[in-house]
Amino acid sequence: MPCFSQGLVQVTKKLVKDYTETHPYTPDGILRPGNLRELVRCVRQAEDANSTIRPQGSGYSLSRAAVADDFLLFTDDLNKWLSRPTPAPPSAVKTGWFRPIAGGGSLHTLESMLRPGVTLNPDRFLVHVEAGIKIKDLLSQLDACGLGLFTMGAGGGQSLAGAMSTGTHGSDFKLPPLFDFVRAIHLVGPGGQEWWIEPSNSLFRPDRLSSMPGWCAETNVVRDDDWFHAPVVSVGRCGVIYSVVLEVPRQFRLRDQSQKAIPWSDVRPKLADSAKMGADGSLDLSGLFNKKSPEPDGMPLRFFQVTIDLAKGKKCWVTRRWRTERKGEHNISTAQPSTFDAILCSSPKPYTAAVAALQVLPELVALKVALSMTPFVGPVWVTNIDVFFNQLIAFALDSKTVGEFLTKVAARANDLTDAEVGAAATLREFALMASEWVIDNEHDDNRWGLSHEIVDGHPDKRRGCLSAHSAEFFFDATKPFYQLFLTDVLIASVSKGVPGYASLRFMGQSKCLLAMQRFPLTVAIEIAVPRAISAAGDLFEEFTNVMHAKAEQHGGIPHWGQRHKLTAKRVEKLYGSSLETWRYVLGELERGKKKTFSSTFSVQRGLEMTDPKMVDRVRTESDQGLSAIL
Repeated sequence: MPCFSQGLVQVTKKLVKDYTETHPYTPDGILRPGNLRELVRCVRQAEDANSTIRPQGSGYSLSRAAVADDFLLFTDDLNKWLSRPTPAPPSAVKTGWFRPIAGGGSLHTLESMLRPGVTLNPDRFLVHVEAGIKIKDLLSQLDACGLGLFTMGAGGGQSLAGAMSTGTHGSDFKLPPLFDFVRAIHLVGPGGQEWWIEPSNSLFRPDRLSSMPGWCAETNVVRDDDWFHAPVVSVGRCGVIYSVVLEVPRQFRLRDQSQKAIPWSDVRPKLADSAKMGADGSLDLSGLFNKKSPEPDGMPLRFFQVTIDLAKGKKCWVTRRWRTERKGEHNISTAQPSTFDAILCSSPKPYTAAVAALQVLPELVALKVALSMTPFVGPVWVTNIDVFFNQLIAFALDSKTVGEFLTKVAARANDLTDAEVGAAATLREFALMASEWVIDNEHDDNRWGLSHEIVDGHPDKRRGCLSAHSAEFFFDATKPFYQLFLTDVLIASVSKGVPGYASLRFMGQSKCLLAMQRFPLTVAIEIAVPRAISAAGDLFEEFTNVMHAKAEQHGGIPHWGQRHKLTAKRVEKLYGSSLETWRYVLGELERGKKKTFSSTFSVQRGLEMTDPKMVDRVRTESDQGLSAIL
């Protein structure tokens, strides 16, 4: 019998908005558990109402991964530590971080739970945390202990479980993503059944698990690699990840260096020659990936990113990171947000002053001066530019959000004719230049500091401001298909005059069954364009359709949490036997129970047990399977 709270968890109903406000909706009910027992009760409540339930963290997904058909479960309050770090960290922990222990008592420790013979690297630690914790909070708390994360994506606003569930990319090309540093999972599945899941080579003694605070005697314990690699990246389909044991390092420092624009034509051929698979199957990195740190310690490169302007497809910006042993120095303030970002994202409504400030952009002033020198038609063009910016102010006053404002601007720029702006220097060209300025102002930078200060781009500060369609596709970085895809995308964006960027990030391979990082060196290509909706529809729909088609043609694996057009057939082709194994684990989780965590999203993408007989077949053929359940 599952262990759950006796009282019902309050159900509320209200409008739910995701990070970019792409999929606002009102679910049948919202449940917000405050602890593990209430979490189990929430699952049971949904099932008692013959409803499904969907977990959500921070709502960062641009896909409909977290959209609930019936009940939505917020994990915000499941944000505490469940153990002291193991071994004892360099600095003291604070009791306020921890889940209170019923009846009082000392804070839990993991040392006594380790199997005999298990030893940890002196520079590596284990922390057991509830997975609803926001990554930015975890980073801050780890730092206070002298600890950090090995790697992460580009933002700390996500919940830990949310970032893992959608397979968020890593930031180091010699390391796997963050979720591959999970060493144990506490899952609440269908029926409220609790599962403690570890790999076959587990860390913990089974007879000591019951000493964990709040442990339910009915918890199923599984030690099996397939089981372990199934539920982490599963977009919530397997259940709610309540907690994880993470392996973390001592805090470290990074140096981040980005440069002003250089020709993409110079970088592209060098990329093709910098990563190859050797005859022995090993990864051979050279060229661009072998640039040593400019500091005396000459540390090897750990991060490489290329950002390309979609509008013209000619310029790119390169960012590199190295680990640094530089002590006593701290420089993270030199990176300045673009004028557009600083003004539009941080200024409250009304935006009149903010939009007016755009008119004094150095680039705009220079353009006006240059045009005014043009005989006959120059003054006319300058006047037209001023008229357009007056229109911007009108748009701002008529917009409820910055996203709505930016949408109106994009639609207006798209509708401009040559007659309105002049034949030689069009205002449309000026609008396209804006995307280049946004990228350029965030580069030519040299920073160093603690790891999370460099890696966390703080996108949570822009919540409700950004209005964009973003998709991300993962490729084998040792093969040419990603460059063929990128070439096709740039041809389409330049021909249509689409503002935005393409960003290439390189990372290691994941062991998780449904992770997009499937290659020894994986490259993730993110394509972002304004979400501009006019009376005629999405202004850039034709371009995005081409982008998705080209990604499929060249074998790109779409990001679960970004905008995509995955079908069940496509998922089967991309993941093959890994999907079959994942479905087997799902079938075991649901054996004799309801499909509590199924949704329209999961059905459309084939994340369902399609052949009930397969569970019994795999069960019989597996040498491990459920024989590992204790």
